[in-house]
Amino acid sequence: MGRQIYCVTEEGELKPVAEPDKNSCIIIVDQENKVIYTAIPDNAPVREKFITARLAAELKRVNGLVYKIQSLPSQ
Repeated sequence: MGRQIYCVTEEGELKPVAEPDKNSCIIIVDQENKVIYTAIPDNAPVREKFITARLAAELKRVNGLVYKIQSLPSQ
């Protein structure tokens, strides 16, 4: 249990990371609270924003429909 942090690559794949880069799209899966967080920077290309949303929905389908998807404010 715990949290899994993924960085979204330009090819549309999830790459597990320990410390995410602030300039990349990030997906955090919180298994204790059953929440999938997305963090998308303001300067991210539109393509990466859509890929991040699609991957978050796929993670929700895989982990269970009880998970909620929440977006984190960009900093």
